[in-house]
Amino acid sequence: VILQTEMPTIPHCDELFHRYFAPWYSDDDLASRGFDATRPDMLQFSVHVGKPASALSPLHDEDQERYIHHVSVTMTDAAVGDFGNLLELSSPVDFDWIQSIDDYYNVDRIAELIAESDPTKDGNSYFITCIELGTLIAKMLQSLVPDLEWMANSPYWESSLWHPASGHIIPPTHWAIKKFSDYGWDDGLVPKIHCGAHALREATNAK
Repeated sequence: VILQTEMPTIPHCDELFHRYFAPWYSDDDLASRGFDATRPDMLQFSVHVGKPASALSPLHDEDQERYIHHVSVTMTDAAVGDFGNLLELSSPVDFDWIQSIDDYYNVDRIAELIAESDPTKDGNSYFITCIELGTLIAKMLQSLVPDLEWMANSPYWESSLWHPASGHIIPPTHWAIKKFSDYGWDDGLVPKIHCGAHALREATNAK
């Protein structure tokens, strides 16, 4: 007799965004973001091609520096520590790290992550794990496309990668939310990152 266990059900990425992220936005930030929930994986603003990320950020220079440092250094270092300890991975971060994280967080572990996370606490596991994974996704995208720049936004996890040469924006935290959801848990982060980098290069070559 073969016993079949039923796969747990996990919510859609937009439902998880509303549950874990939306409560921590200011009214102004929510009103200005342009999307009700998760953002598209890649957006193009061809009118801004060639402009630096600093010219497009809605934040003042000092806030830009502070937010970019927080996401690209503080949260990235936290991600390296947390995922490295969890999965016994050795630095530096590479695509083997991304694959190990992707393999570890199957649908069962994502369901567990959601179940243990209290959405009323901004430091809950789901919230932090998404932001930390987003920083590693960004790190690997930048390793493939070095001219990607951090564009600061508020809250800090809305900071995105800006590609001046093609005018594309990539929101890495939203890639992570999709990974930890019914929408994209089995998409495969490594090929997705490579596809994103390829799309940026193709868009640049097409100009």
